[in-house]
Amino acid sequence: MIISDDGTNTIWKEANSLVDFSSPWKQERIKKIVFKAFHNSEKIFFQFKVDDPQTHIHPSENKNDSINYSDRVELFFRNNASLNPYYCLEIDTTARIMDFKALPNRNFDFNWNWPSTEIEVKSTVNKTNFIVEIAISLKSLRDFNLGKLITCQREKSLMES
Repeated sequence: MIISDDGTNTIWKEANSLVDFSSPWKQERIKKIVFKAFHNSEKIFFQFKVDDPQTHIHPSENKNDSINYSDRVELFFRNNASLNPYYCLEIDTTARIMDFKALPNRNFDFNWNWPSTEIEVKSTVNKTNFIVEIAISLKSLRDFNLGKLITCQREKSLMES
């Protein structure tokens, strides 16, 4: 098993890290985020480690509303510059997924879902950070015409590709 609920698989030590994140909506410095990704012949793997000693889960009966106002990480996939369509995965610190398909001009389809058999998410919250790990099948990327994102022969970091 590559993903766990604590980010301890040794494969993550080999993956390159992206750490230079900023917010287009806020000028102040954001909390430190370490993002890693790699793939093998069947799946693409992502890990977020977010420095946050006080994580927040918004109380709401509506899962999407709760995730939207909670601490979370986000992945966006597109297959063309027109963003028609693009796919969103927003995942909170309890590994709940808000997934939707979108079209330009914030036209969101919240009835769409990433196939549950093609994605796995685990997370953990520590005293100083939270970790979210995601495994997505390459089959699902191809099904959404996102297969050109990667080609793979061996496990390696995406940043190395």
